[in-house]
Amino acid sequence: MVADGRIAVQQGIRKSLHLIDAGTGAAVSLPAGGWSDAPAAKKGLVFTHGAGGLVARDLTTGEVKWRVLMKMSYLARVVPTQKVVFVPYFAHVDLLGGTETGWVALDVEKGQRVYEVRADRFAPLAANDDVVVTIENGELVGYSVSDGKERWRSTVKASGPLTIEDNRVYARSEDQLAIFTAASGALQRRVDLGGTDAFRWFRTPFVVKGNTIAWIDSSVLSVADATTGKPLWKREGVEDLAIASGLVIASRDDQLEGLDLATGASKWKVAINHDSASLSAGGDVIVARVETDEVAVLDAATGKQRFVFDLETGKKR
Repeated sequence: MVADGRIAVQQGIRKSLHLIDAGTGAAVSLPAGGWSDAPAAKKGLVFTHGAGGLVARDLTTGEVKWRVLMKMSYLARVVPTQKVVFVPYFAHVDLLGGTETGWVALDVEKGQRVYEVRADRFAPLAANDDVVVTIENGELVGYSVSDGKERWRSTVKASGPLTIEDNRVYARSEDQLAIFTAASGALQRRVDLGGTDAFRWFRTPFVVKGNTIAWIDSSVLSVADATTGKPLWKREGVEDLAIASGLVIASRDDQLEGLDLATGASKWKVAINHDSASLSAGGDVIVARVETDEVAVLDAATGKQRFVFDLETGKKR
């Protein structure tokens, strides 16, 4: 995870969480009770969870700002906004073993419960600072972020992955990518991604930035216009992707390449020491996690390596 010029990364379950300055490589390393390889961050806070419950820490110092004792799966993802942070929950509600599932909204600065929204079990959730969208009975539902009241309900069957960008909601509908208006839930269009690779949970799904959608299917990177659904360009032989500084960052084995978001023209190409296991980006920073428990930190505009951080020792080199 990259946010506000900081990188948050964890080596493994119950291993130290490292908060790294993306410019200097200076780091604060903290104990972590669970798994938070890519923890969410907002308003200068990073959110992690484990045996000690859900914890909000200062993204720079690691200082605990608040803690809520609640049980969550290691695989759970929290979703923060400027006002609240959404956390998945399920609870037994009757003697026959029935369960109630959904997301609870906690005040982002204090951790106090604000409201709950209903959702299917394991349903994804996406939010901006106006509307929060999840799935109930297989359909998209939009709630107000300010008070949790239902705004709209779509009749279009949908499933995850789910994301919001520029007042658009993106979700899988059958084998296509469906695009909805976030404020109203109106279906704008469907985009055929050529296959279902972009919807698989174990890899980077489709990525949306501004008016552009990028995805990988059968090792082919495709980029399309979100307004029209029109394909813009393609590149073969790509395993992972991220978007930063007007570029699509494409990886394959130990090679990273910066491709112009609008045209696909190659801006730079660089080799890192080992094969890339995962890729993330934010602002002007690219972070490639490599298979030797290291992260390579690069400048997005030029591909120049800033430093390599060793997750075992907690130091850059």
